[in-house]
Amino acid sequence: MAYLVLARRYRPQSFSELIGQEHIITILTNALTSGRIHHAFLFTGARGTGKTTTARLLAKALNCNDGPTPTPCNQCVHCTDITVGKEVDVLEIDGATNTGVENVRALREDIRFLPSSGRYRVIIIDEVHMLTVSAFNALLKTLEEPPSHVIFIFATTEPHKIPATILSRVQRFDFKRVDLSRLSRHVMDILEKESFTIDPQAATLIAMEGEGSVRDTLSILDQILASHQEGTITEHEVKGILGITDRAILSELSLALLARDGDLVLRRLHDIFYEGYDIVHFTKSLVSFFRDLMVIKTVKQPEDLVFITDDALKELQQHLKPFSIQHLHHLFLRLFNGLDAVSRALSPKTALELLLMDLVLAEPLSPAMELFDRMSRLEAGARSQAPAANARISGPPAGRPAAGSVSPAPSRSQSASPTPVTPQSGSTKTSPVRAAISSRAAGPEPTEPSEPSVPALPHVPADQFAFKDWMKLLDSISKSHGRLYVCLQTARFVSEVTSQGGLRFNLTFSEGENTFSIKYLQGQQKQTEALFAELTGHPVAITIATAPKADLAPSWHNLPQGVPVASPYELEKQQQALKERAIDETIRSNPVVRKLLDSLGGDIIGQRVKED
Repeated sequence: MAYLVLARRYRPQSFSELIGQEHIITILTNALTSGRIHHAFLFTGARGTGKTTTARLLAKALNCNDGPTPTPCNQCVHCTDITVGKEVDVLEIDGATNTGVENVRALREDIRFLPSSGRYRVIIIDEVHMLTVSAFNALLKTLEEPPSHVIFIFATTEPHKIPATILSRVQRFDFKRVDLSRLSRHVMDILEKESFTIDPQAATLIAMEGEGSVRDTLSILDQILASHQEGTITEHEVKGILGITDRAILSELSLALLARDGDLVLRRLHDIFYEGYDIVHFTKSLVSFFRDLMVIKTVKQPEDLVFITDDALKELQQHLKPFSIQHLHHLFLRLFNGLDAVSRALSPKTALELLLMDLVLAEPLSPAMELFDRMSRLEAGARSQAPAANARISGPPAGRPAAGSVSPAPSRSQSASPTPVTPQSGSTKTSPVRAAISSRAAGPEPTEPSEPSVPALPHVPADQFAFKDWMKLLDSISKSHGRLYVCLQTARFVSEVTSQGGLRFNLTFSEGENTFSIKYLQGQQKQTEALFAELTGHPVAITIATAPKADLAPSWHNLPQGVPVASPYELEKQQQALKERAIDETIRSNPVVRKLLDSLGGDIIGQRVKED
């Protein structure tokens, strides 16, 4: 028997099996229950979201022996024939191949006849926007006053191409893309029925590639199963089969661009090229990732706007703290504009290198009001200097005779000497701003920019250096050493006093993670130790190690010697969890809430604190 693809094998056979379109199912169910069934429907939405499937389910609900009913039996001859596509009273037409007036005329003649065995004749026209204008006009009268036994169902991905005269005669239903978590659960449910196991991260990745389309997601899943050998389907395997750029690579490269780390940018791009990634596809992935960064930085609760796991979202929010939204937007805009040049270039790798180095060298933008204030101060200073300059130019010369006295006639030699020309009242004057700019331009040559200075921390004895001091140390370098700050965010920290009275910072990373941060810190270890020694006032030695993931330390207070403290990122997650737990306990302890839960038999599945 021929293999039946997953998208067909698991096509919903009842309204309850349709996922992500509850708003539409509710309306259709109420219409079928009350008997208020319209004669024409328009289903619109992205591909693979269930438009044609819902049309078949509606036809089944109308013609079922128990119908019209929102719960067709799937046992009678009408239900089974519609399932396999043999029902003569349900006509499916492809709008892309039946576009002309002749096809519509033939349809008009055909629908005059009563159903052969069913209750209704259901006409499903897929991709209805492909009909010509003449075909739509020929359909108008029939669509407005069809025979009582005819139901029209149109499906399209481009409703804007349908004439307004058609739209006014139908009930329109807009199908949504299925959200990431629901689609991921659907993948796991199907694999369980197929006797496969999969990591939750891999299921989420497959759902992300499906972009909200159930059919696309199941087609990708078919490809994965065809390539899978045995064991659990892992995230790494899915990335390899689909050729997906690892989000860790995109994250590292994006943060390097924000931190203006040209060395890391070029090295990672070199590795990406020789690992076999398509440069144009990688650039598109990078643009999409910067779009996600913009959303994460701009929106307070971006979970619904980006296809990303909760842990990855919180980690990116932590990494983006040192960078301004203006700088991020500036890089995103230039990267987006450069995508076309990379796509058309004879050497896409070289074009991408030029684009990324242009982003690295781009100065962070100053806010418009700051520039305006600087211009205003400059102009005010120039105006204050202008009267004195004018007085020196137009003032009376020394030794000028008093009014009324007669000066001797100038000699020939005196009259022949050149006379300086003074500006007249009607002559053009140089603006104060231009004069100030000219004076600055004529000033000393600019010097090379120096390394950003980092304020020293208050002196803390070596034997009293605690986690709170480590957090202050990280805050002090967040703006001047952005790359270093990002790398240290995921490290667990513990300090100890050396035999010479200095400090040793033991940094522990989770095994298999933060590979690039570890490499960066190892390459910059001497410079980092010198920087920390300058800031703390003690000799500093750094040790870098990896260890399996362990339970987070409950607090940095009163920890035993040698116990690694959770990283700043992990502590923030822990504090957020404690905060959410406290809110949940407060809500549940409220007498009104308890009474509601007891009387309704419900439970609290989530809460949100309203911000003022």
